[in-house]
Amino acid sequence: MALPNPNKELVGQSQTQTLTLKDLLYYQQETEKWSQNTDVNTFRGYIEEKQQGEELIDTLKNMQTGESNSLRALTESQKDLLLDEIDLASNKILCLQPILEGKGLFLKKIGEYIKPAKGFNVIATANTKGKGSDDGRFIGTNILNEAFLERFPITFEQEYPTVVTEKKILTRLCEEIGIPLTGDHKGFIDYLCDWSDIVRRTFKDGGVDEIISTRRLVHIMRAYQIFGDKVKAMQMCLNRFDDETKESFMQLYTKLDEHIKSEENVTES
Repeated sequence: MALPNPNKELVGQSQTQTLTLKDLLYYQQETEKWSQNTDVNTFRGYIEEKQQGEELIDTLKNMQTGESNSLRALTESQKDLLLDEIDLASNKILCLQPILEGKGLFLKKIGEYIKPAKGFNVIATANTKGKGSDDGRFIGTNILNEAFLERFPITFEQEYPTVVTEKKILTRLCEEIGIPLTGDHKGFIDYLCDWSDIVRRTFKDGGVDEIISTRRLVHIMRAYQIFGDKVKAMQMCLNRFDDETKESFMQLYTKLDEHIKSEENVTES
């Protein structure tokens, strides 16, 4: 079986530049250093043109040498590193263990030893505390290594905002998107926040399988600004739930908001 000639020119889609198989393999080798899921196709736009391909390699080298926002540049400063949704990370996140312990780390690619500066912190967020999602509500999350989790000395639990705080959030939102804070508009905010609080307490008691987040309330207010109708706004934003849950949520809200009941009666008559 004949092996391909590494110096044979490969014509890109643009038909203006050519790359050899050797060039292609080199670019792939460089890009795969950064992601376990990276392949040449990810950077197709770069390797189509040889000049752009070379710029890509320069960028990756800058990241290795600390000329960009590399781990070395970050740890040697007093800035914090925020790892959002860390339970979506792969096992490669274990490379941070020495940093989490306040120790140094030897970067083999550049042959240098880096050490966190005093005041440098690593902050991570996760919906599952690194335990994964058995019920599928946070599908895609991983079970993180227990030894890795032990490197985080303290954990803050962020509950949903209180009713008072959520009313302030929605009030500020209404000011931004132009909903008048008078009459029925103001009452809608109060009813929504009381409604979501009841749903969350019911969820904790095992009465419902779904929950209303602050983000969902924001969606409802934005939809209300678009459609100008409370019922339609809520229905549009509750459609993401199954029919039974959606119906139960709407029934609960109508028990709180008397204006919804009167509007329904007028419609029926």
